[in-house]
Order: sequence, then structure tokens, then C-alpha cells
Amino acid sequence: MAFADAVALTTGKWLDKDLCRLATNSKHSSKNLLLFIFSLQDLCASPSSPKGTTSKLLRSSAWQRLDFNNNGIVSLAETGKWIKERLINFYCGDADNKAFGLDDSEAELLYKYFYPCFIRAFLDAADYGAPTKVTQKGGGKSYSATGTAATGDDYVQFKEFRLLCTYLCIYATIWEAFATLDGGGKGVDATDDRRVDTSEWASNSEALVGHPLRSLSLTANKENSAAFSAMDADGKGKVLLAEFSTYIEDYEFELGTRWGKLLNAGEPVKASAGAATGAS
Repeated sequence: MAFADAVALTTGKWLDKDLCRLATNSKHSSKNLLLFIFSLQDLCASPSSPKGTTSKLLRSSAWQRLDFNNNGIVSLAETGKWIKERLINFYCGDADNKAFGLDDSEAELLYKYFYPCFIRAFLDAADYGAPTKVTQKGGGKSYSATGTAATGDDYVQFKEFRLLCTYLCIYATIWEAFATLDGGGKGVDATDDRRVDTSEWASNSEALVGHPLRSLSLTANKENSAAFSAMDADGKGKVLLAEFSTYIEDYEFELGTRWGKLLNAGEPVKASAGAATGAS
């Protein structure tokens, strides 16, 4: 199925219009990104938005599947399992979505394609707000990976679930942009090594001009060496996904976008190259 056909199938079904703009942008999105975001977007709408009440009800139902043991907290492993199962159920088990033509193996490949962005989305959601000690519902076992009582920062709780779903969509968008730079081709292929050097930036950054993430579009319009230096936080001549993500996160915050505010929710903005570039 072509990208345009997939976009047509989603028309009128978006609860989060901002995510729609990211996913359906024909120049900077892909069918993979569209399908991934579309499977999660109905869980992301702000409570104050026109579709906020519907989204909240859907989140409550989805959380019950994610928190299958009903202890009020979920781990990264549980989250990964839930994402894979949601993609399979969404595209293969829901009659309304079978027109996209995915089978179980293709839905699982979609999960694997975006796997690199899961941990960052999870950790960003888990550290929202002040750390709190978490224990099993009703008392009893304390959850710990280090020998001390675990905190909410080790797990995602329901109050962080909308952030988690939104972060998955945003970091998937960042991952797709990173893959466009890495190796010289849109998407992930054999030439990618998960690091972008100066020649790759110079050759491929033009493809990000006009990107719906304003930080990417503005950076792509800057002088190549200055833009690359701003992203290369450790100055080693290679931009890793973590550096690229932090740069975008802080730049979006400086620009005052919805994504910048969400990505920095509950945490101080680092004095990073991204923030400096955003203020220039």
C-alpha cells in the first residue's frame, strides 16, 4: 500500500490533530511512521481538546491491558510487550483497520523498526514529577532493581501514560528524521550505523527543510558546520541518536512548541546546544 493510500484510510479518524500533521506530512513522514503514530494517537489527545474525553476513556481501557496485573505500575519490558500486542491487535484484530493490509508479521516488523525509541520515551515518561516510592497495591512487596525501594521514576504510572504514548509518537518522528540523515537514505537500511557524521549532515540535511518539527526545519536551514556543532554535544564528530534527541527536545522547548513543552514536562531544561541554537 502506498503512503497516500494509508493517509486516506486515516482521514477523519484522528483524535490528536497535531500528531496527524506529523504523521501525514508526505515529504517528511513514511508509511511506517504513519502507521505507528496512528495506532497510538487516539490515546494522546489533551484532556482540554475537543476529543479529550474520548481519548481519556480509551487510555483507561488501554492501561488495563498494559497494567495486566493491576499493580498500578509498568516496566519497560511490559511496555514493549504492550506496544507489540497493540500494533498486532490494532491492525490485524480490528476489522476497521484491516484495510491497511498488515498481517501479524508485518505489525511485528513495525514494532521492531521503532524499537530504538522506546527506552527514551519510557524513561522520559517515568521521570515526570517528583520521585515517589511505589509498592504493590494493598501493601506488600516493594519493587526494586537496586536493593533499595524503587520509585515512580523506575516505572510508568497511569498519571504518566498519556505522556508515554505521546513520547512514543514524537521519538518515533525523531528516529525517522535521524534515519533520513544516517546512511543517506530515507528510513533504516544496511548503510545506517546509528551515528551521523559531518558529511552525512551536509549531504542529507536539506531533506529536513520544512519538517513539521520546527527545530529540525530551522536547523536544516542553518550553515552546516554551525548546525552540526550544535548537535554534536561531546564534540567527537559524530551525532548519536541520544544527542540528536536532546538537541531537538531543548530546541523545541525554546521555540515554545507543544512538543517542546511536553518533552520537558516536569524537568529542568539543560543548558544544551539545542537550547542555545533555539535562542539564536
